[in-house]
Amino acid sequence: MPQASDEEIAAVNRSLVGHGLDVYELQVARTDLETIFMDLIEGRS
Repeated sequence: MPQASDEEIAAVNRSLVGHGLDVYELQVARTDLETIFMDLIEGRS
């Protein structure tokens, strides 16, 4: 999976704040290998 660059993350944050949303934290969501495998075999990808 491609990961967003620091610049892209900052741009998303600026956009959220610019639209009046309060941002308290940004966090990378990581999926473990088991979850990816289960998603693939269950057709959720």
